[in-house]
Amino acid sequence: MGYLGNTPDSQIVLRLQARKSFALGLWIQDQNGNPLDISGSSIRVVIRKRVPVDAVDDSGNLISSSEAVIMAPTLGFARVAIQAAELNHPPGEYLINIVLSNAGYSSTIINGVVELEQNTEFTSMDETFIPSAAFSSSLEIALNGGNTVNVRTGPTLAPGAVTFTAEMEEKLLSMYAGAIANGTTLTADDIADGTTKVMMTAAERLQLSNLSLAWDDIAGKPDFGDIITYDAADFLPASGIDASKVTGGVLNNNRVPTMHGLRGNSDGTAAPSGGADNDFYFQYTP
Repeated sequence: MGYLGNTPDSQIVLRLQARKSFALGLWIQDQNGNPLDISGSSIRVVIRKRVPVDAVDDSGNLISSSEAVIMAPTLGFARVAIQAAELNHPPGEYLINIVLSNAGYSSTIINGVVELEQNTEFTSMDETFIPSAAFSSSLEIALNGGNTVNVRTGPTLAPGAVTFTAEMEEKLLSMYAGAIANGTTLTADDIADGTTKVMMTAAERLQLSNLSLAWDDIAGKPDFGDIITYDAADFLPASGIDASKVTGGVLNNNRVPTMHGLRGNSDGTAAPSGGADNDFYFQYTP
């Protein structure tokens, strides 16, 4: 017997743990498996225990993240991220529908039930995750006119994302072994300096490890001439001699001013005029 209508041909069963996160990828395809362009579409997910006869809206939806995010519209890919706190409900069976709307036309693309199972752990219920390229589950939804065929596929990456498989690792190891066999090895000389990390030569590494350098090991030092052969006492301080520290001895003639250069003395060829007490004046008349 044939059926005609807008109800999906098959139902799905989602077995979810209470108070645990759930991420779901949706791939919208045609009956031949080609991706459909869902640009301008919206996808709504509604989970509820039952639909009362007086219900007029989706206020009974168990999850607040009811609107799927259209990640790659031309590839028919959308994402639903359900936080753990949204599944904080008593274990049991709940109804689920996923509806695709475009240009005012709505169609149920997923029809089924959610089996919410009890979970003993409560601490992580209030944790929030940021959806990434990896999903815990994924569904391929093949549209066939007004009907849909739902295929459970398990974990699937988002468009443009790749995963590093064991097969890829084996190929890389084989390539590396072949390079070694041919005498090709990777050395530090093959690695260019980065903006924050640089390579060092053997000599630079040796100098860095030996911080107690000899004077001759220091490069770029100035030439000091023969100044190093003198003592500090051989030089007159820039601020002069501290008289309070001079206790005796013979002063170098080159450091002693002439008589008329001493403080309180003056000289000239005319008779003195003015002056202050205790001043000395020497008059020289040729």
